[in-house]
Amino acid sequence: MEHSQLLKERKVLQAGQRAVDPSQFAKSFTDLPYASDSEDQKLDVFLPEAEGVWPLVVFVHGGGWYFGGGREEGISSVFKIVSQGYAVASVDYRLVPDVEFPAQIHDVKAAIRYLRTHAEELQVDTDKIVIWGNSAGGHLSALAAARGDFPELEDLSMGNAGYSSRVDGLLSWYGVYDLLTHQSQLKEVFPDQDGAEDDAVPAMLGDGNFEEKAWKASPIRYVTEDYPPALIQQGKADRLVPYLQAEEFCRRIREVCGPSRAVVEYFPAAGHGDPQIKADSNILRCVRFLDGIYFADTPCTYPRPALPELHFVASTCSRIDPYEAV
Repeated sequence: MEHSQLLKERKVLQAGQRAVDPSQFAKSFTDLPYASDSEDQKLDVFLPEAEGVWPLVVFVHGGGWYFGGGREEGISSVFKIVSQGYAVASVDYRLVPDVEFPAQIHDVKAAIRYLRTHAEELQVDTDKIVIWGNSAGGHLSALAAARGDFPELEDLSMGNAGYSSRVDGLLSWYGVYDLLTHQSQLKEVFPDQDGAEDDAVPAMLGDGNFEEKAWKASPIRYVTEDYPPALIQQGKADRLVPYLQAEEFCRRIREVCGPSRAVVEYFPAAGHGDPQIKADSNILRCVRFLDGIYFADTPCTYPRPALPELHFVASTCSRIDPYEAV
């Protein structure tokens, strides 16, 4: 997709967005700059109402690497886990066409280091962190979960170099994990689909050898024996990311780390970003996965009320402002 087309589509997609209202959370820290290269390098932290130091979930939004934001209504169900005793840090990152890969993963890892640096003042426990993402955010989260020695995935000059970006679990919704097989798998699952080649992957990777850059940007490349526990959820009717991506990635983790390290769960009738995946019933299933990591040794004592209804405000996302003339 051409850059001009990406920017036009970004305007259309974001024009009708609503945003999660931060004021509905008893405690929050908003628009925190975790790096200084771009205005996009900000994050929000939402906390439960009671006093305490809270287990931290880092969320990375989707949007094809070229649109989206950390408070958008489309990913808002994730914020309901604050009611279950979790702190949520939602990360914005630089978008295409302003940057190319690996800037996006550098941003996510810089955000994690920032959160560890400021854990005390933010009232979060960063001894364990689970990273959670959807779509493009699922791709970036799966990269961030890599624990091997991969300096190409991190730019320590962005700040807080003395702190780790290591995470202890991955929760991924309909992410892309092997950029080399993505298109062939899409055509295999949906042979009747036209225009399958018109996706945002080439724009995210930028100019150069596509196969080389796609492999370097593929989470499946970075699976080592210490890759953390992963819950991968995917719709089988997804016409943007074929379910074979989740199958391939889960199989790779199990081959390298053992059969219990990764679980893939399919939603047979769900498309990309489907409400079934974001429904309260699945949010509670995701909470059980989080509990298994954070409270493996000590049971959670936080009272678990019903998931709340969320409130929204009109989006004021500044990311579309520079492109009003496009």
